[in-house]
Amino acid sequence: MTEIMAQKYAYEIISGSVTIWRCFSRTDRAEIPREIDGYPVKKIAPYAFSDHMNPVNLLGKCLTSQEDIPVLSGNQLREVVFPDTVEQVGRYCFYNCENLKRISFTDTLHDWGSGAFTGCHRVDELEVFVYGDGKTTLRDIMTEMTDMMTVEYHQLKDGKMEYAKLVFPEYYEEGVENTPARLINLTIHGSGMRYRNCFHQRVLSFPQYDACFQYAGFQETFHIVAALTEYRLRYPMELIDAAKEKYESFLYENALPFSKYIVEKQDVHSLTWFVDKLNNQADNGGYLSKEDAAEVLAAMTEQASLLGYQEGLSYLMDYQYRHGRKKKKMSFDL
Repeated sequence: MTEIMAQKYAYEIISGSVTIWRCFSRTDRAEIPREIDGYPVKKIAPYAFSDHMNPVNLLGKCLTSQEDIPVLSGNQLREVVFPDTVEQVGRYCFYNCENLKRISFTDTLHDWGSGAFTGCHRVDELEVFVYGDGKTTLRDIMTEMTDMMTVEYHQLKDGKMEYAKLVFPEYYEEGVENTPARLINLTIHGSGMRYRNCFHQRVLSFPQYDACFQYAGFQETFHIVAALTEYRLRYPMELIDAAKEKYESFLYENALPFSKYIVEKQDVHSLTWFVDKLNNQADNGGYLSKEDAAEVLAAMTEQASLLGYQEGLSYLMDYQYRHGRKKKKMSFDL
């Protein structure tokens, strides 16, 4: 039985389209169908994934199957995928879904109901597909949830789907009372608010996004700045040369701590990208010399060994053997 087959829905048909009231599933992932009974699924009802829905609301609703499958709501929900037919999500849809982590949607979805994400504190992955003029509700979600977000951004351009992976750092507001004046001075911490303001009429501006990098450099941890750098260089959608140079300057000027960040991720795709980039620029007379690049590779090999990261260790040792990069070990303890 496939994951989609293991789900059923309580729904109603109104004016030629489907409104889903409840999802039932044996998994923690809800993948909303594009249509039911030949009608497009356009709306998700209020409280649809919340434990706080009144059961009376389900009376008289149709079911896609009579199979006995448990309701998917509250803390059981971890991921939701909306198709390109869904236009509206009802108010308090995910109320107190405390384990919800990932949401995938398209630019067709233009209305998130009030309080849709109330009580959702673990959402940190968003995926959005843009087929039209670039307008999405991406910023609407991120302004409701101020924690760090990673966004997978797909946009159709000239018949080809382009891809970017973006980091939106967290931010928080702090009110400090000025007692004599009886005023509250509001201070915003973190660069996340700047990044969330990189939209014009709901269209993401990549130049504005990249311009925020200068603020992230002194407001965020090294790990977050490294992630910003990696994803913009690996997936350079609308990345202009001036911005690319700033990201690369940060990477090469911090090659050793950046390499540690890469190894600690234990993601072989990140590892191979970084090693190739490091050595290509060294071979072409870039920021680092060949000797510097070899020392960074040696330090990465040592770190991979200490972490027990066998896949990375095998790749690094083989790479150094094939490219003659083996040098003395270089410690991360600076």
